[in-house]
Amino acid sequence: MSRYRAYGMIGYLFLYTSFTFYVDAKNGNGISSLIMLAIAVLCFFLQYRLTVPHRAAQNYARQGALLLLTIVPALWLSGHDPFFAKLFMAVTTLTLIYYNSQQEALFTKEAMIRSTVWYELAQAGIFEGTLTITPTLLQDAIASDPDFFHFCSEQLKDEPNISYVLDSFWFHEQKIHLNVSYDSIEKQIMVPLLAHLRAIYEEESRYAL
Repeated sequence: MSRYRAYGMIGYLFLYTSFTFYVDAKNGNGISSLIMLAIAVLCFFLQYRLTVPHRAAQNYARQGALLLLTIVPALWLSGHDPFFAKLFMAVTTLTLIYYNSQQEALFTKEAMIRSTVWYELAQAGIFEGTLTITPTLLQDAIASDPDFFHFCSEQLKDEPNISYVLDSFWFHEQKIHLNVSYDSIEKQIMVPLLAHLRAIYEEESRYAL
């Protein structure tokens, strides 16, 4: 089972448990309900982080709408027939878990198609644009860490032009995803690029000790 599906399944199960505790709050389960709800939200957030970048916001909105369509009727039913409300929540939870697995299959297939297209475009030298990492741009980003700045300068000396297409760019013979949470292409490239270089820098620093 993938982490995406596992987080979704655990999230929905904790959501169901939170709801049943809420319905039984008169027996002193109110705090337990809030704890279960917090765990469910955490699982959904972790699942959201695993979603392919260009579909993350769309998936988050769809999942939020489905949760509202589930919780609102269940809360209304809990005030009239607690048993039927729990039954309704159980059935919809199982339905959402199934939907979650289907979404994972869709995302996996789409990611494979996009990856294939990306490599075909990159091998053909077809890119949307290029960002040149100048010393000034690099210094503005990491001026507070002279050692890391020097390391990045050496790494980028022979490859200062970063070409990008679709949702990724090419660097050190690796495909690196853009960080689409930023508006400017400069930030979309610089943030993951520096994270990539930071990982290499820290690994080499450990071996140097």
